[in-house]
Amino acid sequence: TLAHWRPRCVQRPHARLAARRLGRPRAMFDDAHGVFETIATELQALRRRRDEQAKAREEELAALRRQLENHRTQRREGHARLKADFDAFVRRKVDKVSEEVEELKRTEQGDDSQQEEQISRINAEVEELKANLFFVQRAWGKMVAACFNTEMFRAAEVDETAAAIKAAESDLARRCGA
Repeated sequence: TLAHWRPRCVQRPHARLAARRLGRPRAMFDDAHGVFETIATELQALRRRRDEQAKAREEELAALRRQLENHRTQRREGHARLKADFDAFVRRKVDKVSEEVEELKRTEQGDDSQQEEQISRINAEVEELKANLFFVQRAWGKMVAACFNTEMFRAAEVDETAAAIKAAESDLARRCGA
């Protein structure tokens, strides 16, 4: 590096001594030429190192770009899988809810017909209860009439009561017979 640069004669004293031993005359600019030669050599080494580092960085960047693209592709594929799974899950849930709604409708229709049958049965039982209560009322009326003085009742009212009883009995017979 240039921070630790020293003149050529200091860096390589053995080269200067070797030049003297070979019998070459010492030139005036040998030291300066030596310094320039050292600087040129170091400059070439620095350029090579810079080029190697730049090439290494470019290769590293290319590898990182490939890795990034692979991650993007994996993320897209994962997203697509997740979306497809979620869509399938939603479809299953919607189908299940639809089936449950249809089943509920079928059940309600069945419940309606059962309720209608129960209501019809209850109506029939109420009508029968009414008829039975009417007979109880008639029997009670006869018992009261037999126990009390019959002079208290007017003949017209007795005739109306008997006519009403006969009408109710015929109505009941008609309902039960039909």
